[in-house]
Amino acid sequence: MSATTLLRIALSAGFAIGSATAQFFSYGTGCGGTVPPQLVIDRQSHLESGEPYSIDCYHVPAGAPAFLSFGFLDASPGVSLASYGMPGCLLWHSADVSILMTTNGNIARGTLTMPVVPCGLALHAQAAVLNPSANAAGVAMSNAARLVIDPVSDTFWHTAFSGNTTANWTVLDEPTINGRPDAVFLAQQHDDGNWASDCGVWYNDSIARWTIFRENTSAMPSGSKFMVLLPNSGATQFQWNSTPTNTYGHIVTIDHPGLNGRPDLHLQVTKLYRSGSGLAGYHTAPIGVWYDGQRWTIFNEDLSPMPTAAAFQVVAVDEHFASGVSASVQVQNVHGSGFQFGVRYPDYARVFLTQIWAPNGGTGIYNPRLVRPRRYDPSIFSPNIPPYWACECSGQMTVGTAVNVLIMGASPLGRTSTHVATGSGSPETTIDALSGPLLATSFRNPSGSAGVYNPRVMEVASNQIVNLPYVIKTWSLRALGGNIPAGAAFQLIECNESATALTAVASASNTSGAALFLSHPALNGNAAAVAFVQPLVSAGNNHPVGLRSTLGAWQVINLDNAPMPAGARFQVVIADDNLPPTFRWFRHPATPANSFGSVTTLDHPDLNGRPDAHLVVTQKVGTASNGHVIGVQYDAATQRWSIFNEDLAPVPFGAEFHVLYEIACQ
Repeated sequence: MSATTLLRIALSAGFAIGSATAQFFSYGTGCGGTVPPQLVIDRQSHLESGEPYSIDCYHVPAGAPAFLSFGFLDASPGVSLASYGMPGCLLWHSADVSILMTTNGNIARGTLTMPVVPCGLALHAQAAVLNPSANAAGVAMSNAARLVIDPVSDTFWHTAFSGNTTANWTVLDEPTINGRPDAVFLAQQHDDGNWASDCGVWYNDSIARWTIFRENTSAMPSGSKFMVLLPNSGATQFQWNSTPTNTYGHIVTIDHPGLNGRPDLHLQVTKLYRSGSGLAGYHTAPIGVWYDGQRWTIFNEDLSPMPTAAAFQVVAVDEHFASGVSASVQVQNVHGSGFQFGVRYPDYARVFLTQIWAPNGGTGIYNPRLVRPRRYDPSIFSPNIPPYWACECSGQMTVGTAVNVLIMGASPLGRTSTHVATGSGSPETTIDALSGPLLATSFRNPSGSAGVYNPRVMEVASNQIVNLPYVIKTWSLRALGGNIPAGAAFQLIECNESATALTAVASASNTSGAALFLSHPALNGNAAAVAFVQPLVSAGNNHPVGLRSTLGAWQVINLDNAPMPAGARFQVVIADDNLPPTFRWFRHPATPANSFGSVTTLDHPDLNGRPDAHLVVTQKVGTASNGHVIGVQYDAATQRWSIFNEDLAPVPFGAEFHVLYEIACQ
């Protein structure tokens, strides 16, 4: 069956097209025979759209026929096959199509060309092997695997606080990796101080969540910040364990077909804790990587013996890795405990480091200290010097120390979230660090709560916390004309860096009355464009704003017709193919059929029945103008989202709204 046919089946059946970043997740158990068949990834294969992808099945009787089935629907906790003469066997997916595997000795291989899809496609696989001794039916079944195509690597921030932290570990809650102990990802600490311990990652079976922990078992400080990288599905990524046969002294040798004979690769490594009988787990020594001429290795920088059963998350930055720039950098001049990478990276680049010994065949230097990335902004002293990233060390760094540096663009897939303001009596609420254009809309009733009205114009503010010698940037939402009510909530959409966006600043030359005229190729003369506007902290324009298109020109306009003040600043995002493929948008007109009083109800198949959706709204002047601050809410009774006036004024018929939302990938 062709990839196109597979995709058509998925779409016609209504299965979700997802973008969760993953390559190969195994789940379930096999049955039949002394050792049931085991489905594993072919380590030389890469899961990419339009490319052939191979899966191997081990423990196959020599020469026995085997079939690999694929399905779009997960059938967990499994469908019993006992009535078919296969007691103890379970079918783990919908089995929409099957292919004959090629058997070589006790290993069978199945290959399928992956569909070409814009967002990603979730597939489930399981093998069936003919084995007369397995059971009455003569068929043994393997475990199952979940495959997700995603061409883009993604990153996110994680902050430890009292609600997600216990003892020396803090819990990650990321749908992509929740419940998946074989997930591969990187975690890098970024916050200042807290040099007492290195960190690793651990899968907590009791809560089916990944955690980040401190290797020396000391308490995880509240406020500790970590950057997490989810590699794209095609990247060379795997978990690696030290064993008696691959470990000598302080060195673990990696034997992987994607890495062997490849000195050109840039490896990034995060320590992995393996809990269980006989596994050591904790690993306090700083680590680095080294290519020994044939194989890549991981070693302890302080030359201490490698712990028994030490484990690692390994990601190779190669031709299959997307969204990042990588290089090996060697220090020449040390200033205190750190050094500059030598390249001016974007202010909000997301940086990962792994020490490397003797890069490019050069001289090797041991640095038995912890390293982490730091963004340095000398502009507070020298305005003409741009910000740059540096590698900071827990002690005096040795000249010649080298690191692999991976520079990620911030949120190439964009991010959506709900933010709830805490406390009261403040006009400002701080949100997580963001980089791409940010859009916010008040959200009255998150989690089905009674809700809080917030009739305030909200501006986005970029703040600087000076903690010499570093300047840390944060973002916040700031209310005009009063304080933010305690418990007020907001829908946030952080667009990707490649989004078509402009910052508009009002001046005498581009304003007339209530309007600020925009000029952009994607807007000029295009009355059918869809765009979104977000006020930025500036001149204190305490008026509800929206967009208007007239005579081929687009404007940001004060909807209550108040004059546009000079210096008012706005972020305008234009909806086009430069937004992430998971983002969607539409126009909504307020009509007598969908509006009553202060509310106009949305009726869209992607949003109906989805209280977990994230959406932001911009007003557009249609045949009428709505001069009020708006918010969104979800009605559990009607299972519909709606837009409403925060001051409960009637929504006029003829007012229009632009709605931006994300399709949550499954």
